[in-house]
Amino acid sequence: MSRPRKQTIDYFPHHCQHGRILFILEKHFSNDGYAVFYKLLEQLGASEGHFLDFNQPDKWEYFTAITLLDEDIVTNILNKMSDIGVIDRELWQEKIVWAQFFVDDLEDVYSRRKIQKPDKPGLMSTKTPFNGNNDDINPTDANNNPVTCNINPQSKVKESKEKKIKKEKNKNPAEFVFELPDWIPDETWVQFEAMRKKIKKPLTPYASHLIVLELKKIQTLHNHDPVDVINQSIKNSWQGVFPLKNGFTGNSNGGQGPQPSPFTICPRCKREVLKSDLEGKGCLKCQHMDHDEDVPESVAEFFDTG
Repeated sequence: MSRPRKQTIDYFPHHCQHGRILFILEKHFSNDGYAVFYKLLEQLGASEGHFLDFNQPDKWEYFTAITLLDEDIVTNILNKMSDIGVIDRELWQEKIVWAQFFVDDLEDVYSRRKIQKPDKPGLMSTKTPFNGNNDDINPTDANNNPVTCNINPQSKVKESKEKKIKKEKNKNPAEFVFELPDWIPDETWVQFEAMRKKIKKPLTPYASHLIVLELKKIQTLHNHDPVDVINQSIKNSWQGVFPLKNGFTGNSNGGQGPQPSPFTICPRCKREVLKSDLEGKGCLKCQHMDHDEDVPESVAEFFDTG
């Protein structure tokens, strides 16, 4: 199960040399023009698909709030941006903000993600007023017959809204959505899923979530590579994941096969510690001086000392 490919960014280049755009905005609106310009880019970067639909009252109110300016001033600045080509003029007439230059600057980002950068949203066939309400509830044709006003099915705006609705529905525990974390390779997880299907124990989304939590726990407590832990379960057809046994390592060591365990038992504190920690004066946790003593049999029965 591959991870969903996001169409947002966490940061963008802030160029030190300003061109005609900021010069014009600052000439007409002073520092307010500068502030709105960069606040807008920040919101575009954080928005899925890199566009803003200000037909939604909450989004418009939030944007004007973060600029600390009156709505009329913000509207005038955005109108000027539309006039000089900073944002798409046609879309802005429908209160949708799209900055093609901003998306073009992210070409390298999406190239590294190996996905196509977002496309310009399509226009809506029915114009929605700025207050977010559709006053034309029952449109008619020239003969006064009722007609249906549909939104362009390829509209990115509609697609974004549908995704939001779907996300809200997925909050139901019965429809849990699993997302594979970045620190687990896709190919390793696919092989684990295949093994689970082979033993007739296919993974559910929530079961996958629990497996990931256990992998994180094993990594924290034992410092075991999650890839090796998963490969161990694949090799033994185990339903769950467990700390590495008998020095097992998977493919992450370059295919060298089983390696000696780096852990042993401290004779004094009886804790599992790195063998290197027993060099010199003894375990770093208890500073046991006589580290050459044999491990008691009662302890050796429960731990593999390597």
